[in-house]
Amino acid sequence: MSRARLVQYTGTVTAGPGGAMTDDVGVITGDLTLTTTLRDDGLADVRIQYTGAQE
Repeated sequence: MSRARLVQYTGTVTAGPGGAMTDDVGVITGDLTLTTTLRDDGLADVRIQYTGAQE
């Protein structure tokens, strides 16, 4: 019996005063959407953005 692997997970978090460090804009705080995607090599890509942002 084979099991399907979770390839992508998206959830929301609230980053406090320490925030979350990004490569693009530095530290961001507040309501954030975090998406983790499994790559073919077994590692994961992590993407974080303000909840509701288009990019």
